[in-house]
Amino acid sequence: MQKVNIAYLVSLTFSVAASANLPVIVLTLYWKNFNTRGAVWGMVGGLVSTIGLLLISPNVMDKSSAIFPLSNTALVSVPLGFLFAYLETKFSAKKEEGNLAEILVSANTGINASKASVH
Repeated sequence: MQKVNIAYLVSLTFSVAASANLPVIVLTLYWKNFNTRGAVWGMVGGLVSTIGLLLISPNVMDKSSAIFPLSNTALVSVPLGFLFAYLETKFSAKKEEGNLAEILVSANTGINASKASVH
């Protein structure tokens, strides 16, 4: 990787970050039934899929022997992150209900927020 353009390497790191973070951020903002297990599975699923695809892509392997043909792994791994997050939220055994209103009130007003701790 010594002779690879640094801007290209930065784009690869952004694809890893987008695959792990974008599904969780979007679903947290727009889906009120999204839960913690879905967030964890969305992050892990996006991260593992993008790193796995990156290792078998032409970025790392020789172009003639690459298994995954695309050089941008985020085209596949971001939707996989959404899929992992959605499926885990839908099929998780533990339902997290009833505390969304409390969290919204606490986040917007500071009621029931803990005091600063002394370090």
